[in-house]
Amino acid sequence: MSVRTVFEAMKDTLEPVLSSEGGKMPNFGLGATELHRHNAIPRIVWVPVRSRVTGPMQQGGNPRALWTREVEVLAQVWHTDFDAVERLMNHMVAAMTRAVGGGYKPIGERWDVDKDLDAGTFCELTMTLLIPFTDEPQPTVRPTSAPLTGQIETVV
Repeated sequence: MSVRTVFEAMKDTLEPVLSSEGGKMPNFGLGATELHRHNAIPRIVWVPVRSRVTGPMQQGGNPRALWTREVEVLAQVWHTDFDAVERLMNHMVAAMTRAVGGGYKPIGERWDVDKDLDAGTFCELTMTLLIPFTDEPQPTVRPTSAPLTGQIETVV
């Protein structure tokens, strides 16, 4: 799993919801370089800014989790007005929950009134993504094609 796979999962979950409402589909961007693109609104841009590493969230599995990256992401949400930004941000958070379950946590938000008003209204949601560092996949045992007979044989 990576920041990009989480972003794509959110996007894939969000698009059908917005499409069913008949609204305009947002432009999506990932990374700081996308902040400087002046795409039309609505838009959602995610910028990973820092992370810390902690112990694995779960044990076992193949590949097994070695460590957990707690990646802080700034999700910038732009739309035409305050209410539209709040609706889009709510849809994004709901899509994240459906896409990755407990693999993220919203931390807070910041509304920026100093941005260019011609570009619409803007809110930045800070969230933490929980992404595992994983071991290399290990070979697994493959079952044979021996028939099951229901008989138990003991060897003496």
